Amino acid sequence: MTLAQFDALTAGAGAPHVATPPPNVTPLIRPLPLPRSFAAGDRFIAATRYRGMHPEPVPVGQNTVPFDDRPAMDYSPWGEGMGSPSRARWMPDDDLLPRAVATGNLGIRTRSRVLDILTGGDGVASGVRYVDETGATHQVKARAVVLSAYTFENIRLMFLSGDARRPDGLGNTSGQLGRHFMTKQFPSVYGAYPGAAFNRHTGPGAQGILVEDMLTPAFMAREQLAGGGTLSTENQLLPIQLAREPLPADMPAWGSDWKHHVVRWNERMALRIQTDTLPYDDNHIDIDPLRRDSSGYGLPVLRVTYQVKNHESRLYERMMQEAETLHREMGATRIWRGPAFTGIGSCHDLGGIRMGEDPARSVVSHDLAVHDTPGLYVMGGAVFPSCHAVNPTLTIWAVCRRAVNLLIERLS
Repeated sequence: MTLAQFDALTAGAGAPHVATPPPNVTPLIRPLPLPRSFAAGDRFIAATRYRGMHPEPVPVGQNTVPFDDRPAMDYSPWGEGMGSPSRARWMPDDDLLPRAVATGNLGIRTRSRVLDILTGGDGVASGVRYVDETGATHQVKARAVVLSAYTFENIRLMFLSGDARRPDGLGNTSGQLGRHFMTKQFPSVYGAYPGAAFNRHTGPGAQGILVEDMLTPAFMAREQLAGGGTLSTENQLLPIQLAREPLPADMPAWGSDWKHHVVRWNERMALRIQTDTLPYDDNHIDIDPLRRDSSGYGLPVLRVTYQVKNHESRLYERMMQEAETLHREMGATRIWRGPAFTGIGSCHDLGGIRMGEDPARSVVSHDLAVHDTPGLYVMGGAVFPSCHAVNPTLTIWAVCRRAVNLLIERLS
């Protein structure tokens, strides 16, 4: 199909269908209207529908109409990763934290860092030791301790808080702390569309369209894979980002040819891939025996041991082939791949504090309580027993919300 033919299809693509709840099920919260459509998204919608797929919008995390005393989204791409100056993009310090502080039941210690978790002679978590911005060390006692930093720091704190009962780290009695670490990969496939104007700089990166048709049991059975993946396209392309995008194999990284390539940034579309990642015992995190961080307190850094396994390599390859097919259907005149392995620290780093019923094979229980340390809870992506091919934020919220409600009942 030619680019002109797809332009005709795209003109009527419009916004994707939004799934409605089953009969007799009332949504807890009425969703805000979808953001305005965007050129790359419209073309992607048309292409995937043409192939019998089911495109859906990615949750944006921004107001599309004024809501809760915050303005509507202004479509500035600067909200991605840098915060929204207009408060249109949701951030906890815009509403949740001020409301919690106003109750008088929340105290916040800013510019402070927790050094370790305190435990009593009975082995129960009893508080934390932290250092403030002046360098002074303090202790805070608590009926329950909840770790809610990112995956890496949650794991490190548990390793660094070992005591006489658990010298190898809290939660590590069975040697499971740091095991089954999973990091999401984001392979991309690029297409050149001469004459197009995708204007990806006019919206936030969260504004995307996604298909999950390769997450179905039918796809996995057909491909003889134990996992699947998603394909999407999104907005946000800022100057440094466009200069760092992967190049075609025959493109030099400098000089006049490179400049000509970069100048045509508005004619390129990227198809992003997320894949399931299986949990492997030997993909793990532990404490580096030699290196220390730059905090001034001599704290050891984490060491990540990670290898992409054959199953995941096969899945990356299959998903990149699917992306190439979509680019051809949409009329791309040139198609090239980015790297399949996009590194550790992807912002979708999961596992290491595995959730499960068996203490011999996991670190926390279903309510996110650490098996071998009463009073200690871990909330975040580190508790995931598997790595799914979609953004994890909403799942993290759901799992943590349930755990918080159970903890409230326990402490009441």
